[in-house]
Amino acid sequence: MTVEWFEDPVRLLRFEPFVDDAVRRAITAAAELVWDDLLDCVEADTVGDALLIGLLPRQFRDRAAGDWRRWLATFTTVVYKLGQPAPPPPATMAEQLCVGALLHYTETAVVDLAREGMVDLDDPDDGIDVDVWVEEYLTDVDHELLYDPALDGIDDVVTDHQYGFGRMDYEGMFAVFNEHNDTSTGAPHPLAPLRMTAAEWETEQRLQRAVGSAAVAAALAAVAGAARIHLTDDGADVELVAHRVGSLLGLRLRAASPTAIELVGPVDAATHDKLAAWLDDQDSTT
Repeated sequence: MTVEWFEDPVRLLRFEPFVDDAVRRAITAAAELVWDDLLDCVEADTVGDALLIGLLPRQFRDRAAGDWRRWLATFTTVVYKLGQPAPPPPATMAEQLCVGALLHYTETAVVDLAREGMVDLDDPDDGIDVDVWVEEYLTDVDHELLYDPALDGIDDVVTDHQYGFGRMDYEGMFAVFNEHNDTSTGAPHPLAPLRMTAAEWETEQRLQRAVGSAAVAAALAAVAGAARIHLTDDGADVELVAHRVGSLLGLRLRAASPTAIELVGPVDAATHDKLAAWLDDQDSTT
């Protein structure tokens, strides 16, 4: 089966300054082959042997083989995004996995693609380098954790938004990153569920309010030389508030009690000045 969309040698990553023509043609050829291979395997009832399924983390492959339509939709979304000016980054962990799988296959198959005349490289044995572009496109590579044997079992736990990266359970692969109405990632494929339940979102909103008030209080305390900050919401997760406020302000904070957080160590002069400037900005926007 041939898909003309994937065959256009200038379509994918056309507007990316970090991707030269050879890399673009290699990714285009790889995308077409992965697409065709999956549909051929579906027709032959051997979908478990498809390239795309085999490039997923081992613990997901059996389930993904029976769920190939969602992965095909995800892969299509990824290829569509890569054809846009300033391609929107992945909106789900499944999209991130598909980007990783496509690039891995591109890098490993490029020599064979060049020898078969599908890709024109000056020296096929040199392969291609997509690292510079990947660093620009993928803001993180959390999906790589799923391939680490030392982290076996991480997919059994809904890691959730609290830990700084996307969910790692199978259904979580299709959960949307942009539940905070951040549209920078664009729309995910239509089979993606909402990331949070209504109860989870209510908890998250409460946490955000607690962090907002605690951040100002923590900055004021640090500038004044104080150490402890009492929370206005005694029902918020104090450890998570400390983590988020610390990340926001560049401070080392920890839970001091069920209703307070505290600074760990002194605040240096540079941090003091940054916090003072940040507080001025908060005053000017309120």
